[in-house]
Amino acid sequence: MHPRKRMRHQSHMRANTLPGSRSGRRGSQRGSTLVEFALTLPLFFTILVATLEYGYWFYVAVSATSAAREGARQCTLVSLGACGECDPTAAVDYMGAIGLGEHTDAEAFCANSAGAFMYTVAVTVDFPTLTGYLSNFGVTPVSPTTVGNTIARGVAVMRGQ
Repeated sequence: MHPRKRMRHQSHMRANTLPGSRSGRRGSQRGSTLVEFALTLPLFFTILVATLEYGYWFYVAVSATSAAREGARQCTLVSLGACGECDPTAAVDYMGAIGLGEHTDAEAFCANSAGAFMYTVAVTVDFPTLTGYLSNFGVTPVSPTTVGNTIARGVAVMRGQ
């Protein structure tokens, strides 16, 4: 038999067995694709949720710093050239605008540094995370008071006139 005729005959036989059967190459490729998808999907969602969780923590941390800055500004406006008692309510009000006022603690300190009055405002926000898992892995600080919560801190220093 001529080699071309034999090859044509064999390819014709192979073609007849593929369309009706699932034991061909396409079926095994479909199965391996499904297995790969099933193995990578949990990893993808874990990375996605961790990114969202860290983004939320970072948003609260930046907001805490802005709140501390607002509290320090309030302290310098009421100081009138002396180190006086300052209640940084502006910091708590600032965090209240984003819905975290009840989770916010703010402290104000005044020090005389080379003839200038320096007000330091420290803001601590103890807030619930989106999932409660990120602080368990040590990525964000763990709340000492509430399980599943995390802490964001912000500090600002301003000189009084």
